[in-house]
Amino acid sequence: MRSNVYISTGQKEVLHTLWVESTNPPFDSFFIKNLSADEKTAVEEAKRYADENEYDYDGIYSHPKHKRTKSFEKFGVTFTHRRKHGKSFFMGFATPDFWEEWRKNKEEMKKSGFRVSKFIDRRHDNQIIWYVFYRGEN
Repeated sequence: MRSNVYISTGQKEVLHTLWVESTNPPFDSFFIKNLSADEKTAVEEAKRYADENEYDYDGIYSHPKHKRTKSFEKFGVTFTHRRKHGKSFFMGFATPDFWEEWRKNKEEMKKSGFRVSKFIDRRHDNQIIWYVFYRGEN
């Protein structure tokens, strides 16, 4: 699955910023880096980044095309947006529907950015909690 790369000029239209638009839920944009103030140089840098990462270059916009969503639902899991150590991701609790899909398409789901993590809650009789994380395409 491919993502789109595009350039945003922002409100003042001075600096060109590189964004990746996710093709998976929640279909929002992720900041990559600031590019050159010169439009021609910025476009060359963006196209080079797109080619290196097998993305599609989508052009220049005056602002990011999507606002970041706070949550989305997939596989019966409600994913909520979180930030930790400067990284942005979505997190939820595994459901039976999620495990069914995970068993069928585990490798494809990993490639698209899903991860699972087991947590043992020692405060509540060693109850096992499975978290599902989503960070978009790798």
